[in-house]
Amino acid sequence: MKFTKYRLKEIIREEIQNLTEAKSEKVYMLNGMLWLSYSPNSGQTTRIRGRGWITDKSSEKNFDSGVKGFAKWSQYQKPIKKKTASNGSKVSLFKIPEYSGGDAKEYDIWGGDEKPKKWAYLLVSIGKKINVISVFRSKAEAMSWLGYTSEGKLNEGADWILLKSINKMIDSYSGFFLDKDDPMFGEPVEAGNKEWKKLYKKASSKDRKTIDYIVKQLRYENEINQITIKRND
Repeated sequence: MKFTKYRLKEIIREEIQNLTEAKSEKVYMLNGMLWLSYSPNSGQTTRIRGRGWITDKSSEKNFDSGVKGFAKWSQYQKPIKKKTASNGSKVSLFKIPEYSGGDAKEYDIWGGDEKPKKWAYLLVSIGKKINVISVFRSKAEAMSWLGYTSEGKLNEGADWILLKSINKMIDSYSGFFLDKDDPMFGEPVEAGNKEWKKLYKKASSKDRKTIDYIVKQLRYENEINQITIKRND
């Protein structure tokens, strides 16, 4: 495809503008919300708490239109790690600050004195048609997931653990059973429903121990209260 000189100048101008905007934007966590901030106390927010991942694929349960903004931002930043996934998606990992509240003008990312209370890890996967982002509390978790996406296999210790006896994976954030071959976009089996209980009964004793442990260690109390395992049903 050939471009006129005028069109080439337009493309270059647009890229410079995108780069300038991306460099001025700040990404951070605050009260379970992921911020893409253009200036102190203003910008785009996306709810992360309670959701293992979000996508800009509109047909998905975890759809969030804000994903596109973070995907665009990521293309002009320097990640701490990046890889190409088995499906061709470009996966990048970023270390982002998490603040406890107050006036954003005081945050150190805007030149203030308030330091982050902790750090989080933002993983961005950019595909040909869809983008996916996820936030992790530890670098080890994020690296496990990064290894899973780039190599097309599960890494023990990741948020998704393989249960060989029932050919499923279990999500350690929700207790849901996931499709082994397509955990992100396959139909999940919600924890505690009839199908979930049937699969639990079919699981080997080793896999049941894994499931039991995850149920007890679920990160959100409201999810724990929804899960009941009746072994004698």
